[in-house]
Amino acid sequence: EAKAANKLNPVSESPIDPFGATGLSHELADEGLNPVTIIQNYANMSDPMKELEAAIESGRFHHDGNPIMSWCISNVVGKYLPGNDDVVKPIKEQNENKIDGAVAEIMAIGRAMLKEPGDFLSSLDPDDDLLIL
Repeated sequence: EAKAANKLNPVSESPIDPFGATGLSHELADEGLNPVTIIQNYANMSDPMKELEAAIESGRFHHDGNPIMSWCISNVVGKYLPGNDDVVKPIKEQNENKIDGAVAEIMAIGRAMLKEPGDFLSSLDPDDDLLIL
């Protein structure tokens, strides 16, 4: 599936969580999808999570209506760094509340922010929307 999707919308890299993803990393590399390991800590997740939150609140975040993505996003809770209300990472309150899709989106936004000057989502034209497929 990833290979077919890449033909339609080529990707420069595929952010992955390293926990238990060694096999996936090799498969992505074999398909030319450039896996990039992202450790889910405050340093890597805070800025992109805040960007996604801002896009949702401003109505600039859109996806294809996938109910699983909607569910994952609704399960995200921000855990703040103790003593610092400006640094946050996504967690789930209960084990059955999956957030994988939302975390994947946050990691992708983080990688995009590294490639763009300034605030990636904040710099979009007001008439532009963020579309997630």
